[in-house]
Amino acid sequence: MLEYSQGEIGWDVFTLEYKVDAPLDTILDPDSMVKYLKLFNHLWKMKRIENTMTKGWLRTASATKAFVRIPGRFRGYFDFIVL
Repeated sequence: MLEYSQGEIGWDVFTLEYKVDAPLDTILDPDSMVKYLKLFNHLWKMKRIENTMTKGWLRTASATKAFVRIPGRFRGYFDFIVL
């Protein structure tokens, strides 16, 4: 886990780090591992944003369905205009 500050939760400071032993350490040098860590943290944050947006969309969609079922609600702007 990364160090956390006030207001952060566990998922904000979660990270994944690999210990690379020989012979892989000849290919995956420490600089490459730092780049991987930065990429992982960015993708992890994007996944959390996607999850939050999906939950928000589901709440909005279910609220819309509930609103459609309300009897006597305003039907729309053009419903009262007789052409």
